[in-house]
Amino acid sequence: MTKIRAMAVLVVGIWMAGAAWAQDAVWVQVEAQPTLGQAQTRVRAYAGQFDNVAGFALGTRWYDIVLGPYTPADAKALLTTLRRSGQIPQDAFIADGGQFRQQFWPIGVGAQTAAQPLPEGVVTTPAIAPG
Repeated sequence: MTKIRAMAVLVVGIWMAGAAWAQDAVWVQVEAQPTLGQAQTRVRAYAGQFDNVAGFALGTRWYDIVLGPYTPADAKALLTTLRRSGQIPQDAFIADGGQFRQQFWPIGVGAQTAAQPLPEGVVTTPAIAPG
């Protein structure tokens, strides 16, 4: 019986690691707010400035305001560009969405899960091949 349990734990672990590795969509978290009212006010401000703004409740009673989703490389480029230009806080970061619960913004629209194109003016740095 313990061999079956050990095998089940191993299979689940491999499956979870594979799911995390295969992730192709991430978000740029720009803010978190402690109340829904504060989050709604801030998400509206960001929505006036950016496309692909979303808001999600977290399991911790906080509310995330995010941009995306994007591919990991595109999210990194966007994060760098927006931080440098001062359009988002310096403590913004890339989030995998694992803690996202109920979406509160945009109202009445389901969450995007496929990576979106970058906004104009954001340039990704091509990967440098080992030489």
